[in-house]
Amino acid sequence: MYIFIGILNILCGILVCFVIGPFDNKVLNICISLLFFVNGILDIRKAIKN
Repeated sequence: MYIFIGILNILCGILVCFVIGPFDNKVLNICISLLFFVNGILDIRKAIKN
């Protein structure tokens, strides 16, 4: 389950960074996509530990 959530988070990060860009501020877009990436990586690590 965690691996699936992690992959979804990483895909959302890619979408926010490159496709959608919901905010006018470029730095804000990059920060939010990084948050998604970090969440996804942490979820995948959690799944691997279990």
